[in-house]
Amino acid sequence: MVILDAHSASKPPLQVIDKLLVVVIGLVVGIVVATIGSIEIKWSLFFLCIIFGAMLFIVSPFKETILTFGFFFLLPIGLNYHPILIPARDFFKPIVGVVIYGYDIPLFFLFMLLLKRLCSIERKDIDLILPVSIPFLLIFMSAVLGSPRIESPTVIKFWSLVTVFKCFLTFLIVANSIRTKDILKFIFYLFLVSVFFQAFICLAQIISGSSLGLGFLGETETSVETVTAGSKELLRVGGSMSKNALASYLSFIIPINFALFFTKIQLRTKICFFLPVILLAFTLEILTFSRGAWMGLAVGGTLTFYGCICRLSGRKVLSLFFVSIVIVAFIVLILALSESVRQRLFEDDYGSAIIRIPLMINALNMILHNPFLGVGLGNYTSVNQHYDIFQWISIVFPWPVHNDFLLIGAEMGLPAMLSFCFIIVVVLFKLLQTAFQSKDDLLGYTAFALIGGIVAFSIHHLVAYVYVMLNTPFWSFMGIAFALIFIDRRERKKDSAEETGKIPQ
Repeated sequence: MVILDAHSASKPPLQVIDKLLVVVIGLVVGIVVATIGSIEIKWSLFFLCIIFGAMLFIVSPFKETILTFGFFFLLPIGLNYHPILIPARDFFKPIVGVVIYGYDIPLFFLFMLLLKRLCSIERKDIDLILPVSIPFLLIFMSAVLGSPRIESPTVIKFWSLVTVFKCFLTFLIVANSIRTKDILKFIFYLFLVSVFFQAFICLAQIISGSSLGLGFLGETETSVETVTAGSKELLRVGGSMSKNALASYLSFIIPINFALFFTKIQLRTKICFFLPVILLAFTLEILTFSRGAWMGLAVGGTLTFYGCICRLSGRKVLSLFFVSIVIVAFIVLILALSESVRQRLFEDDYGSAIIRIPLMINALNMILHNPFLGVGLGNYTSVNQHYDIFQWISIVFPWPVHNDFLLIGAEMGLPAMLSFCFIIVVVLFKLLQTAFQSKDDLLGYTAFALIGGIVAFSIHHLVAYVYVMLNTPFWSFMGIAFALIFIDRRERKKDSAEETGKIPQ
């Protein structure tokens, strides 16, 4: 890892950044005053959020903390604004214009604060996290070099690259903005509270049997879907997200919730708050009826459970035996109690699962013909028919391959896919070190939770896609992972200094 120190290079004066922020806030207020009476409620709320965030930034002495909380609060809420919208007519496209999400507001101000820290004369270190940054920038360069191949307007090509780079900045901003254990714990609690919000929307979707028209919260018509399992139809719900997006989100939240049971938190809090949340989260995960998410959570959740029990007892073999019995019993109980789960897993899905195999074969064919730069980011469906060795899959199922790893390889090349895999391995390895070496219960147990979440996501997206290189929530969790690692590193350094009687630098 490389550290940038505030004294390492000449910096522009802090006043420049402060003035820039004032200009930005002034422009935003001007836009709101000029347009708020003539636009949809969705956009009005969006602009009001900008003003609210700007006011907090100006008046609060805890700017970074409040902005961080605001970012994670808005993360599962798809409040967005399209200054430029160019809907794809013939093929699915992950980017259809310039889009600004609600969480981009606090993210922008966090970025400005990060720049201010770099410019400060005080000693404020920024970690560039080179083991992740270098492969990520290689992926970005692959996207840039492959952009001439994209069959889309220039603005979409440009915004696709902007979104990839924004994910990189999100990772660095989150990793360097969460600097204390208390802030980290509060963010975990914020995630758990968000489960109640999603549960409320999902319940309303189930009762109505359709989406609720909450477009300003990110809900779309596809947030609710009916799937056939055998002779019956099952209603899949996604809350304020899509079904798979909610399932992926919960695959991170459930292990965190579970790991917090092992920390030194009041029993009353665990019973009155953690227990209802985990029951709700499991219920929502089932109601998404995402089999890939179920499979991922089964593996990732088991890893989290085993790691927590192992850390608690210090007995690896005995812990493995105990966890195996509990997990098997839990799966049998779910299958016995839920007919819908049995139908989704074992009844005829009319080719929904098996079609993923020819999709993957076509993606491999695409990689074989374009091994270095791929066919261009977001360009998969535009050229899929040229690589369809079955000569019918691209017509019957005109969607990207349901495998995020192969999708990266097909659109950005093998080097980009291998770089992404390397990032996953690096993060898991460093989390594993922290999980076993940390002396702090909160950090140690939640490190296992993040391991479980990343593994669950990776397994789920072997059979699903979210365009992970364009997915800000995923890179936010990766940033949390490194924030946790940095906090633990500082805690151990502090403890070591206290033991030796030296003041930590």
